Amino acid sequence: MVVLLLLILSGCGEQEQERELERVVVGITAVKSELQNLERALDSDQVRNAVLLKQYAILLSDARPVLYELTSVIAQDATSSGPLFQGLQSRLETVSDLQEGSLSFSEFPTLQDRMQELHALRQATSIAMFSDALSDPVNVLADLSGGSLARVNAISAAAEQAAVGSGSNIPAQQMVGNPSYGQWSGSGGNSFWVWYGQYALISRLLGGGRTYYGDWGGRRRYSYYHDVGRRSYSSPRNKVSQSVRERAVKKDFRSQGKRFTSPYARTRAGASGLSRASTAQSKAVFTSPYSKNSSSNKYKSSYQSSARNSSSRTTRGISRGK
Repeated sequence: MVVLLLLILSGCGEQEQERELERVVVGITAVKSELQNLERALDSDQVRNAVLLKQYAILLSDARPVLYELTSVIAQDATSSGPLFQGLQSRLETVSDLQEGSLSFSEFPTLQDRMQELHALRQATSIAMFSDALSDPVNVLADLSGGSLARVNAISAAAEQAAVGSGSNIPAQQMVGNPSYGQWSGSGGNSFWVWYGQYALISRLLGGGRTYYGDWGGRRRYSYYHDVGRRSYSSPRNKVSQSVRERAVKKDFRSQGKRFTSPYARTRAGASGLSRASTAQSKAVFTSPYSKNSSSNKYKSSYQSSARNSSSRTTRGISRGK
């Protein structure tokens, strides 16, 4: 009877895995369709902030020709070849790799992990949220114009300064910390922001010196990515990396008797006129493990804990989906 019961339970488990695998496949198909719709919308100038980004780049380069190369680089995000879109494409390819033993398993040990990522991608690939996400590069150009170009989906630079003071002089501050454009280099309190490839033009043309993580954390202003979209526009690996970086800097500051202010201890105000999807997202945005209102590390990826549970592995279920 014990053997029979074990066989029945095993059969039920396999059936549930099959159902989960089917849901994953359906989810992959849905995200592919959303991404294709987004690409068509970008190509046909149907994404509001993508159109503004292109227009701002032209206007700013005309007014300040020295910034032509930089504005052209930033304007790439208005196309499907830009880093924001390409990041979504790369994440979809990773989560769609169901081959047994693939590198994808290190990031998604269970089918539930894949479903969570597909849900995040479904939100990020929506035209409304992608347009909102483009408000960061749009507002970088707006700030470079000295106020002649208006910010979008955010309060004006003047209103922000009146609310929080003069603050920092961080070039392209809306894009700092966003893994689409660069990464933190170094360790502990010496971590500093390094722009990817052509985005190094930001440092070369705008100056400002190095932006150190600890300093940036305390002076960070509002940006769409950090205060609204980080849940959807970060891969699970990015989220874990952000958590590890923050803990390392906090530990380093503490060892030196310095005060550490987490960049995510509180959500910065400044959003304006966001889509309904983004407004709903902002209410659920994950917070710092050091936030007063956080009882746990909310942005710790589920794949970390699930990876330790061998009974959750889905190798057999996924291999049947080849």
